[in-house]
Amino acid sequence: MTSHITPSISQNYLAPRKRPYLRVAHFFETIDIVEVGNPAGLYRGKGVPRLSIAEMRSCARLGRTDFGAGVTKDTVFRPGQFVVLAYDCPRSVTVLDPHVFREFEPEPQLLRSVFDDANATFDLGVLHTAHSDDRTVSAILNHLWQEASAGNLGWRLATESAVITLGVALLRVKARRERMPQRAAIETACDWRVRRVMERMEAEIGCDIGLRALASDVGLSPSHLSAVFAATLGVPPHRWLLRRRIDRARNLLTRTRRSITDIALACGFGSSQHFATVFKAQEGCTPTDFRKGRR
Repeated sequence: MTSHITPSISQNYLAPRKRPYLRVAHFFETIDIVEVGNPAGLYRGKGVPRLSIAEMRSCARLGRTDFGAGVTKDTVFRPGQFVVLAYDCPRSVTVLDPHVFREFEPEPQLLRSVFDDANATFDLGVLHTAHSDDRTVSAILNHLWQEASAGNLGWRLATESAVITLGVALLRVKARRERMPQRAAIETACDWRVRRVMERMEAEIGCDIGLRALASDVGLSPSHLSAVFAATLGVPPHRWLLRRRIDRARNLLTRTRRSITDIALACGFGSSQHFATVFKAQEGCTPTDFRKGRR
């Protein structure tokens, strides 16, 4: 097997314009690992067909963030938390603080059997949308870092085993997060009115729900509800609902053979044309191309 058969995000830090940010680099036949110290700012990048895991090593506040699977706003990234960048998707991250992170990019061939994916698209769903934390994943990443720093990753069999274990651990985190992801988000919302509105939008995701009806349900005016909702979650109700509809559509496109029109109606869009327009604006590709890319 040859090394680096697909492009690597990590090796971009060898370019002169990015080299000042590079603190440490380890490039092995089985994995690329870099540690980067970035000032605050906006960072954009093209996606590559590799699994890429970014682990934060310092606290940082994030503004508008898109790891390749949708926009989030106003979050805090803490040491040890990680995000899995979406496969072959552009990303854009606005960081409000200077920060240090490590990026791990295993050789894609090693993970094909783990993901049971002939095309090695490494779709980890919810793990592409925001940061996560998991002791097992953190322990494996730390082990890989320590071994690379000591120069021990030349022992190919041990490295391959660690990378495969990492892939399995990520799938377990994904499964755990997907069991009841929105219920957890709803239960942790600090305002009961926001929780009730979220519950109704989730239950009626395929219906035409108006802001006035939602506001009346919790005894607020539409403008007051929007303000309370945005203060709690960082986005107004209609944007949260739109993101949930797109999330559901992604799931249906990946896991079912339903037609694009059926999926559009099931997710609350008036027509397949409207669905395609919104989906492309959010995901960067049409629903049809998204489905083809996941086969």
